[in-house]
Amino acid sequence: MKPKRDMVPPLRTCPLLHNRASRDPGRLRAVMGMWSGLTKGRSMSLGARLTLLLIGPLVLSLLVSGVLIVRSASLSVKREIAASVNVAELLVQARLKEMREESESEARLDALANFLSNDPHLHVTVSADGALAASRMGGQTAEQRGHWFSWLLGVHPETIEIPVENAADAPMRIVITTDPDGEIRKAGEASVIDLLTVIAFGVSAMFLVYVGLSRSLRPLTRLSAALARVGQGDYSARVGASGAREIAVLGSQFDAMAGQLQEMRSRTQALTAQVLAVQERERRELARDLHDELGPCLLAANLDVATLLRLNRTGQSSAVRDCAEGLDGLIRRMQDQVRSLIGRLRLDEPALFDLGAAIGELADFWRERCPALTCQVAEAERWNSLPPPWGRPVFLMVQEGISNAVRHSGATTITVTVAFSDAGAQIAVADDGHGFTQGAKPGYGLCGMRERLATIGGSVDVTTTAGQGTTLVARLPAPPGSARLGSAEGLSERLTGTSA
Repeated sequence: MKPKRDMVPPLRTCPLLHNRASRDPGRLRAVMGMWSGLTKGRSMSLGARLTLLLIGPLVLSLLVSGVLIVRSASLSVKREIAASVNVAELLVQARLKEMREESESEARLDALANFLSNDPHLHVTVSADGALAASRMGGQTAEQRGHWFSWLLGVHPETIEIPVENAADAPMRIVITTDPDGEIRKAGEASVIDLLTVIAFGVSAMFLVYVGLSRSLRPLTRLSAALARVGQGDYSARVGASGAREIAVLGSQFDAMAGQLQEMRSRTQALTAQVLAVQERERRELARDLHDELGPCLLAANLDVATLLRLNRTGQSSAVRDCAEGLDGLIRRMQDQVRSLIGRLRLDEPALFDLGAAIGELADFWRERCPALTCQVAEAERWNSLPPPWGRPVFLMVQEGISNAVRHSGATTITVTVAFSDAGAQIAVADDGHGFTQGAKPGYGLCGMRERLATIGGSVDVTTTAGQGTTLVARLPAPPGSARLGSAEGLSERLTGTSA
């Protein structure tokens, strides 16, 4: 006869697999949305985001591993209990068959029940009145004997009743009650060890992931600090090519960029300094041009105005007219000089400068305005023997020397000479005025004269003696590889001379 089983909880999987989240897809989507928001948060650092992305699957794997361990323990306990029950049922059925065939005493059933009760997983009793006899379980019900791990495994005590058909007296039955507590205890101990092993592995993996990410992302922290320094204008920041290959490439490219920026700033500073130097040089040249070219004309204009006033007081109308015409020519000369100065500032193509003619016109100019002054200059051919680039600097030097002699020395004779030698040329402007004290601070004219001649490699010396006049000497070296100055045929003798 087939044994009768009580209504007991069916075999089922671990309750963890039937939580509310699995039965509620909306809540599961909400949890995934929260995780996505954490991993994509803008305020979260890259290290924290990568840590979450890597640790999240590890935590999930730990949970899955725990569920699998519990499920495996549950199946193991159920198989062990089922095996014990099957063995007990087979033994009981075999003994009942022997009793029917051999008419043995039913006392043999009690002995069999006591024998089967030695199995730690079973409690077997013989019931003669339909009620279960007290067993070695201490009279506790299955729910009282339950444990939280038993609930987690889904394993509970079961009762199996086997009727005895050939009983002479009242009906009897053999009751087999399973006792899974011992097996659950052993499975719990094994599961705890497995869980602790998995947790230790997971924690170690998380720690290694955190340490690895921290070390790998450390160069990015240095790169961020270096970028902040570059943003503040410090282009000396460097990070080096360290860390992972991709991060090392970023570091080397950043260093190259910072080096280029630093070099560009250095070049910019150098160009700015050059621009400032050019501006300063242009200001100096403009000041020299105004002083050297317009200064003598203004001096001559003052002399003409003083002469006009003197002639007007004496009533010499014809002389006044002549002086006014000279002043008019002087003004036109100043206009030409201003026009020439503007042309040089506009970088117009300069006209060919005839130094000999310009020196002759300069001497005539001062003779006309200072009749009492004797101005002697070298012949035009000698001046034109000088290299063309020397023409304007030499003319302005001579013009400044004569103007200073007229304005300051009270001289009656001014002599301008030019001499040549193998070393170059020497130009002198001498007067017989009252001279000046040695060591006096040089004025703008002498400073400008020295600056102009320095552009062609020349120098200026001034000698003076009180009451004996002043001599201004300019020394100009011969250009490299040129023939002897002052002689187209390369004559070696020194030529000197003056012309009234």
